[in-house]
Amino acid sequence: MNSNNILIGKPAINWIAAQISEIDNAASSHWVHEHKTFRYENGKLYGLRGFGHHAAPARGLRRFFHILLQKRYRKMGTHFTSFQRLDQIAAHITRRQNRLYELDVLRQSLSLASIAETIPQCLFGAPTVLIIGDGFGSMTSLVLAAWPTAQVINVNLTKTLLVDLLYASSILEKDSFAVTNNGAGVQDFLGSPSIRLLGLRATDALLLRGAPISLAINIASMQEMKIETINQYFDTLRSFDKDTIFYCCNREKKVLPSGEVISFENYPWNNGDHVVFDELCPWHQYYYSSVPPFYHPYEGVVRHRLAYLSKQ
Repeated sequence: MNSNNILIGKPAINWIAAQISEIDNAASSHWVHEHKTFRYENGKLYGLRGFGHHAAPARGLRRFFHILLQKRYRKMGTHFTSFQRLDQIAAHITRRQNRLYELDVLRQSLSLASIAETIPQCLFGAPTVLIIGDGFGSMTSLVLAAWPTAQVINVNLTKTLLVDLLYASSILEKDSFAVTNNGAGVQDFLGSPSIRLLGLRATDALLLRGAPISLAINIASMQEMKIETINQYFDTLRSFDKDTIFYCCNREKKVLPSGEVISFENYPWNNGDHVVFDELCPWHQYYYSSVPPFYHPYEGVVRHRLAYLSKQ
């Protein structure tokens, strides 16, 4: 990044795009496989695999089908006072991004509503929210749109980070998102409220040690990381100056292509962690499709936990 601590706007996108041909040392065997077909050429993305679902907006009978089968998930949202607002914001975001408001996005709305309902103070004032391993910038976009004073740090593998920034930046002013690869850049971002979003490559995540993060979120991506990467994230989360509130929603167990077994219970949780809730995630157990019986169980059971992580 030469003499610049931080790159803002279009130069940020260009810099990340220039890194995608490099070997990503943070990538697990799962992502080495999924990223094989990834390309970014002339401002367009190709070969996206493993990022979550993405489709064009639905109309007519197709739109009716999605609305009908999403009813059971929206019923779950009636338990959360902020869900209706977040649901409407998510619908607006997906229209802006010219994409379908499908289940992947709806689940993000439900998870964020559950966090806001349970520990509302973590989003008061001007919070700094860390999102680890987003997809298509869905949670990043939702937090930025729903909390106009929030700053978001998005950490991801380089190729996936490029996708996150392209989508999330579409709802922001042109000079309100940035990237960095050094600690001074992180501090510049934290001291600049007009910059709403900072992108960090996963290999640079240690730059966040001691940062004033009020909430960290990981949904359905720790299950696809190397064990040492998960351990590094937890070490970083426990180093934050503020209380470390962590929402983690992942498969209870997943076997990566390398044979490595990633288990939720074997994440480096601590006996000193204060667990607010820990249960099977209701909106992550089934997905829907046009194939009867329409609702189908995911390949593995998904658990979500909201906890204050103890300090080391």
